[in-house]
Amino acid sequence: MARSPAEEDEGSDQAGTVVVGVPQGKDAQLIVTFAGVDQTVSFTTGERTSKTAATYYRSKSTADLTGTYGPHRVVKGDFGLEHQTHFTKVTVLPSADGLGWAKSGTMWVAVGTEGSDVRTNLPGTRDYFYSSPVSSPRTAQLVDARSHSFALAGKLVTTMSSEGDLVFQVPETTRSVTLRYAPTATFAVTRVWSSQANPTGGTVTLPSMTVKVDLPQ
Repeated sequence: MARSPAEEDEGSDQAGTVVVGVPQGKDAQLIVTFAGVDQTVSFTTGERTSKTAATYYRSKSTADLTGTYGPHRVVKGDFGLEHQTHFTKVTVLPSADGLGWAKSGTMWVAVGTEGSDVRTNLPGTRDYFYSSPVSSPRTAQLVDARSHSFALAGKLVTTMSSEGDLVFQVPETTRSVTLRYAPTATFAVTRVWSSQANPTGGTVTLPSMTVKVDLPQ
């Protein structure tokens, strides 16, 4: 195997050419290892394969998604919560920040959100700590055509707000899923404010919605 002169210059970032001598009728493969994952390219067919990074080789990785949740409100005694968000896109990924490579035969599905808003401006709500419903693993799940469900694996936060991508791990052969979104939050009376708030703590779940999601192919 030989490299072009441009690649011989140490530190060069120019494009180069790899030249390989192959016996007639045989196939040569280039194996590239990145972050512990092997990706193979056939010099004969140009086919790219990987047990883990196969999602890279789709014709597209992102598709539009349309869906609006809320605003919906839930009240439990002195505690009240209001939430809304917009679903904007769906992306398939072999690797995700903070989550690493998806397991062999699977891929990450990231559902993009924007305009997310959580409000607790109801009477008495200032007496409570509460968890963001957007971050709860119970808030969202994907369900495939065989009724297999996939729990929320994590959240890729893109701003300092609660916006970001909801990330799930599904089989790489999955073509479409249904997003079930039912925001859930826990709450408890703070130590700073009056302890007369009732109840002293608990869990609330806002109304649910479903969105059909066709994955990029």
